[in-house]
Amino acid sequence: MAKKKKKLRVKKKKNFSRFMIYLMMAVMLLSGFYFIGRSPPKREEGSLPSMETYDVRQIPEESNVTVKVITKEIMTELVAKINFPINFETIRNIQNTSLDGLEKTTLEVGNPKFYESAIEGKAYLLFRFTFDEIDDNRTTSVKNILDAELGTNNYNLLGGCIGNLPINISGPGTDRVYFPCEFDTEVDDYFMIFLLKKTRDGLFEGMIGFVRNKIKVGPVIDADVVNITNILAQGFIESDFYPDRLSKINTSDIEIVPPKILINKTVGNETLEEINSLPAVDTLIEDNKTLISFNSSYEDISEILKMENISYNLEEGYLTFTVPESTNVSSMNYTLNESGISNITLKKAGFVSLPDKVIIDDKLVTIPNNERFNAMLNVETEIGDRINVSLSTLRYGEQVFIMGAEET
Repeated sequence: MAKKKKKLRVKKKKNFSRFMIYLMMAVMLLSGFYFIGRSPPKREEGSLPSMETYDVRQIPEESNVTVKVITKEIMTELVAKINFPINFETIRNIQNTSLDGLEKTTLEVGNPKFYESAIEGKAYLLFRFTFDEIDDNRTTSVKNILDAELGTNNYNLLGGCIGNLPINISGPGTDRVYFPCEFDTEVDDYFMIFLLKKTRDGLFEGMIGFVRNKIKVGPVIDADVVNITNILAQGFIESDFYPDRLSKINTSDIEIVPPKILINKTVGNETLEEINSLPAVDTLIEDNKTLISFNSSYEDISEILKMENISYNLEEGYLTFTVPESTNVSSMNYTLNESGISNITLKKAGFVSLPDKVIIDDKLVTIPNNERFNAMLNVETEIGDRINVSLSTLRYGEQVFIMGAEET
């Protein structure tokens, strides 16, 4: 019986050992599946192309918020912005390119996502070609390489700029930002940019920006004419004029200030009675001065005053009115000249589309109702024209308000 018990104990020990071996194999196998699923595929040493990768986040963190920047340096750099995954072979082909004056080619990726043989920039992916100087031939050479490797129209080719921010983002000296810019960018141009803070292993590595739009510098900026409502006419009345002839003009809001004779003393009653007997004359005595308003009696009044040896000053009158935009301007000008109106100016009243923000005296100013802003336009201007307008402003302390616009 003792032998049977001994054999039974040995069998139990062997079964237990097998169980532990199977358990350890199962744990190792499952662990292997876990790590294979969690880790990127292993690559041989040196198989990954050279690149600079960063963790990036927007500053400020609110969605779609942009920051003002002023351009301070145009770099001798061409920048290809790519919005899709790019495989490692293509990266190497581009990086191995040799061009006249090319100092280095850098692949920069924000918030990278790795695939088996490719990389994608969830925030951005840029090829930066740094030259000793840029010219048209070198730009064309880079385009030819990118067209061959990426395909035409599968990238945006830009320049590189350094700009100044209105504040330090991350301590002293962090008020400068790199951003890809259009080739026509000049020093002191203003932009609104999406600003990204770059970090690597939790350490600050600088900033990069992407242009949302260029900010116009006022007071003279571009505008698009979106509507025209009427024509505003203004003219001066130097002497005799004939208001009855203005009835040919289709207007209901005409304003006429007739010319005046100013005499720096009180004119005697007999002289005033003789002047008042003339048609369309009005006299006023005030503060020991005599004012004589008239329409078409200037020659008669001047003759009376000459006979009385009374000196005087002649003040111009003026006329303003509006007419429908469809009015025949040539016919209207003829009528005004015939009526004795001179120095006639015509403007169209309408609406223009302006940018939502503009720089005035280095300040970022918001334009209210910018898509339909009141403006005075030249008489030749039509709907759909792109024009230059001068913005009129009102200053209140440090604040600047846009009050109106007039075509230059």
